[in-house]
Amino acid sequence: NQQLQQPQYNPQPQQPQFQQQQYNQQPQPNFLQIFSGSSDLINNQIQPVNSPTTRMIGFLFASSQCNPCKQFTPNLINFFFFLKNQYPQELEIILVTMDTDPTQFINYFRTNPWLAIPFQSRSQINNLRNKFGIDG
Repeated sequence: NQQLQQPQYNPQPQQPQFQQQQYNQQPQPNFLQIFSGSSDLINNQIQPVNSPTTRMIGFLFASSQCNPCKQFTPNLINFFFFLKNQYPQELEIILVTMDTDPTQFINYFRTNPWLAIPFQSRSQINNLRNKFGIDG
């Protein structure tokens, strides 16, 4: 006769074991340090704007020639307006262009409701791409 063994109840659940990773100990710049002047961002009318003071900042790395980007953008626009209507000070999205042509960037950007890093700010765009590990 085989008897089934009842599992033992352990009142102290085991905590998952995580390996502690070594991170760069240098202080990371915050948003206001990255975007410190009124000419650092533009609106979709290609006019300089002040850095946003919202609680959440989303970076959209996209290109006008990227089909997945073009398919995703309408959904993001709907989500953006939904949150802006509900919570006007909670979210700002900033386009970080992956375009290689300034005309393509402007044509794509003008169809969107968010802010962007100007096309000519290549060093700032490249710094963000490196910081977030964006290829393409």
